[in-house]
Amino acid sequence: MPIMIDLFKYVPEPGNLLSESYYDELKKVFPLAELASTPQDKIYHAEGDVWTHTKMVINELINDIPYLTATTNERFVLFYACLLHDISKPQCTTQSYEDGRISSKGHSRIGAIDSRALLWKLNVPFSLREQICTIINVHQLPFYVIENADPRFSIIKLSHTVGRIDLLSAVATADMKGRTTILKKQSLENIELFNLVAQELGVWNEQFPFNDRFSRQKYFWDDGKNDPNFEVFDEKKFTVIILSGMPASGKSTYAASLNKPVISIDDCVKELKLKHGGNIGEAVHLATDQAKKLLAAKIPFVWDSTNLSRQVRQKILDLITRYGATTEVHYLETSYSEIIRRNNTRDTTLSTRKLFDMIRNWEVPERWEAGAVGYIDSSSGQSLFPYIRVNDYE
Repeated sequence: MPIMIDLFKYVPEPGNLLSESYYDELKKVFPLAELASTPQDKIYHAEGDVWTHTKMVINELINDIPYLTATTNERFVLFYACLLHDISKPQCTTQSYEDGRISSKGHSRIGAIDSRALLWKLNVPFSLREQICTIINVHQLPFYVIENADPRFSIIKLSHTVGRIDLLSAVATADMKGRTTILKKQSLENIELFNLVAQELGVWNEQFPFNDRFSRQKYFWDDGKNDPNFEVFDEKKFTVIILSGMPASGKSTYAASLNKPVISIDDCVKELKLKHGGNIGEAVHLATDQAKKLLAAKIPFVWDSTNLSRQVRQKILDLITRYGATTEVHYLETSYSEIIRRNNTRDTTLSTRKLFDMIRNWEVPERWEAGAVGYIDSSSGQSLFPYIRVNDYE
């Protein structure tokens, strides 16, 4: 059964003094208890453990202007992004035997994945959930992006990652104010410079407006070597669609509806008589060989696989682009309870436990990954982002 919890009721009003009993209620919903026993490096967090820092961040957030002036949905995003921004530090924290220094490398990326799973099971709407998770994934970047060789490229890319740089900035500011560190003054100055560049580029609260989808793809795939305002001639002659989504999310049914040849990892698994959830390297090789034949013949097709991690998608997109195709990623999703129901009724060797082990790699495609990226509710067929079409430059 779906988990029905009204998470809006926990979002504090601006300026509230939050009590320990309030935080105790949050601990019943989210796995926060371990944060209090997770230490942090004294150079960056002299205030102490992760839970102390998290509460300081929330206090800074709810007393700052962005939160005071935010809409109900924006406060929801800001609050939960701050509450969960370090949720995965306990599993990422290590201490050096040599000098005692503490590190939590990778906690932002893993925190975004863990938060995605938590909020999905709690039935948080996709658009709110993904704003929260993408902010968590990049919440430290405003501290130092302005020091990059090309901060303009980084900021334009962020506008196609989080969508709302103003919300990212508010979380980063609260994160830096809510700690004790000698680096605070410089980091807050860097955030202010980051904000100014974002405003000058016109991406403070919206994505950078490329001339067309091909120019956008070319700009990001070339790491911003060209002028983002330059309109690139589209020499691509055919389109390949890459599907992405959890098992049992409806990808195969959707692929069949597109009336194009389908390269299916599941079909290759069956052909080779492999087990779902096992080592399917042979199936991937077979699918790749099938895809190369269609690519060489310039035939549009659909690549049907889970493609949950960005690394896996990147390999497929690289292959397709080398053959001169325009790329689209269509991401499909349905509710937690529906995934369980569908998987239990499928003729498959993929257990529910193994299915949810795959969540550890669950990175929803970002808008810059391909020429076009669409987000589809497989239960209704409707867009999960009402304001973004699959072919959002056509």
